[in-house]
Order: sequence, then C-alpha cells, then structure tokens
Amino acid sequence: MSSSENAPCSNSGQAGSTRKEKKKQAKEERDRLKQVEKKKRRLEKALATATAIRIELEKKKQRRKEEEQRLDEEGAALAEAVALQVLAEEESTPEASGTSSEVKSLDEPNEHHKDSISSVNSKYEEVKIKLMISNSGIHSSPKDSGICSTERSKAAEIAAGVAAAQAVAALRIAEEARAEAEAAKKAAEAAISQILDRRYFAVTEAKQQHVTFYSPNIEAERDALKAQLEETERRLKEKTRQVFHLEQSLDDMTQYLLRLKSNLSLQNNVSENERELSERGSTNLAESFHGTNS
Repeated sequence: MSSSENAPCSNSGQAGSTRKEKKKQAKEERDRLKQVEKKKRRLEKALATATAIRIELEKKKQRRKEEEQRLDEEGAALAEAVALQVLAEEESTPEASGTSSEVKSLDEPNEHHKDSISSVNSKYEEVKIKLMISNSGIHSSPKDSGICSTERSKAAEIAAGVAAAQAVAALRIAEEARAEAEAAKKAAEAAISQILDRRYFAVTEAKQQHVTFYSPNIEAERDALKAQLEETERRLKEKTRQVFHLEQSLDDMTQYLLRLKSNLSLQNNVSENERELSERGSTNLAESFHGTNS
C-alpha cells in the first residue's frame, strides 16, 4: 500500500517541477525577447541619429560650397568692374595742352577721395576685428558656433569688397598721378620752349639794335617754373605715398583672406572626418543590428 501511495505523489511532484521549469523557461524567453526588443529600439534610434547627423553634414557642406561659389562670383564681378572703371577713366582723361597757362596742377586729394580712402580704412579695421573674433574659435554652444560661422562668412564678404575698393582706389590714384605727371611734363616742356623762343627773339632784336641784352623777366619765369616743378614733384610724392599706403592695406587684407581660406579648408577637412566617422558608426550599428536579428 505504501509503495502504491508513494507513486502518485512522486508523479505529481515531477509534474509540478516540470511546470515550474516550463514557467521559468517561458519567463526567460520573455525577458530575452524584451531585451532583444530594447536593443532593437536602441539600434534604430542610433541609426536614425547617425542618418540625421549625416544629412546635416551634407547640408552644411552644400551651404559652404554655395557660399564659396557666391564669393568667387562676386570677386569676379568686382574685378570686371575695376577693369571697366580703369578703361573708362583712361578713355575720359583729357589731353594736356602745350602752353604754360594751361598747366594741369596736381591738386591735393578732394573731399570725395578723402572720404573714399577714410571709408576704406575704417572698413579695413572693422574687417580685421571681425576676422580676429571669428577666427578665435571660442564657442559656448552649437548656436554660437553657427553665429560665428555666419560672422566669418560676412567678414570674408566684406574683406573681398574692401580689397576690391582698395584696389580701385590705388589704381585711381596711380592713374591720376601718372596722367598729371605727363601733363606737367608736357606743360614744362612747352613753357621751356616758349622761354627759349622769347630769349632767342630778344637776343636777335638786341643784336640788331646794337644794345646790351638783359632778360630779368625770363629769369623770373625760369624761377617760377622751377618752383612749379618742385611743387609738382612734392604732390607726386604725396600721391605715391597714398598709393603705397593703400597697397600695404591691400596686402594685409590679402593675408587675412588667405588665413580665412586656410581656416575654411581646415574646417572642411574636419567635416569630412566627422562624416567618415558617422558613416563608419552607422555601418557598425547596421552590422550589429543584422547580427542580432540573425
């Protein structure tokens, strides 16, 4: 009796342990599926983030290319405008007359030239400050970095305009100085020819009249002509100094533009590295995702 009674008890105990094992296995399977689902969601989120980063990098790269293209087009347009301006001024320059009464003197720079030169210099200082600030690279947030990038782009645009304005001013002053020097030279030659002609006729007349020749007026005219030529030379030196100053400013601005271009190239390389890293991370995440599913 005891053995027959123990048999059902052992069977019920085995059935209970089997049910417990099945419940345990089912719970472990559910936990495993939950972990797989969580991992899948994390991978999908990581892939979406990587895709968004890659798209944003592509947009930034495209904007940078468009900005560089726009700056190149504006620079070409400015260069063409400068060339047309120089040609127009060469065609409109009046020829100097050959008499001493029509000598074209080298006046001091007028108010328009003074204003344009001072405006170019002030713009140059403003661009220097903007470029120094934008190249410092100190950003407290991505928004500040974007603002600084915009400021750098604006500074580059202003710098190109200032460089073109300086080139125009330097060419204009140099062309005026050259034209006025030619006019002064022709006028001086004409005045000297007139003095020599008057002296010749005066000497001939004195010989015919058998009187002593004395020409105080001619000596005074020679001294006046000498003083006029000295004044012309002084003003030419002044205009040469102005051209030299503008050329120095133009060289400084060119150096700043070269530095800015180098910084932009460096940022392009950094963006390319970031893009490669993001693509590599996306590939690794995709491989991990496929490995998990398999």
